[in-house]
Amino acid sequence: MGKNLTDKWKKRWQDNRIGWHEDQVNSALKKFWHPQNKKCSVLVPFCGKSKDLLWLANQGHNVIGVEISDIAINAFFGENNLKYEKETNNGFDSYKAKNASIAIYCGDYFKFNICGLDALYDRGSLVAVEPSMRLKYIEHTKSLLHKLAYRFIISLDYEEGYVQGPPHPLKAAEVLSFWSDLKEVSSYNDIANSSPRFKKSGLTELIESIWISESKKY
Repeated sequence: MGKNLTDKWKKRWQDNRIGWHEDQVNSALKKFWHPQNKKCSVLVPFCGKSKDLLWLANQGHNVIGVEISDIAINAFFGENNLKYEKETNNGFDSYKAKNASIAIYCGDYFKFNICGLDALYDRGSLVAVEPSMRLKYIEHTKSLLHKLAYRFIISLDYEEGYVQGPPHPLKAAEVLSFWSDLKEVSSYNDIANSSPRFKKSGLTELIESIWISESKKY
């Protein structure tokens, strides 16, 4: 990821500048998540302390999060009263829940190398990375997934010039240039539920889109 970006995201967690965090399970996840493999391994990049991890685990999945900030990881386990075992391997500290099928790896996502994963849940990672790094992010993510992996991506798009990302605007055409088989199942203006800096910017539209791949059993 690069030291400057790594330090930037760690600093956001240190300063509690985490406006992207949702205290509830994402409603689109609950509505549209339908992989055929009911007990699949799910990759969650830049997972933070998201409650989506718990929801996915409760569906029977083996959840594998990757996060740069140990503050976020410790908060996840502490806020959800989960005990964990911690190990260090290949430059990553792994936090594995004792009573839930959740493991979070602390380190640089671009150095993460557990491959053959069955599914991807990306709520905000693709729009969090700098636009110049999107292709690198996609290529690395693809290298971690099974060739028939189920993919669930939430993108955001808005008119540039009003607010500085992240999240960075992402056009539908660019999403499809990365994965041409994705289907847009929902798209709506979410400005009313956005962070204060978006509401105060003068923007009238913040388009949130839900993309999923065809669910294939293998």
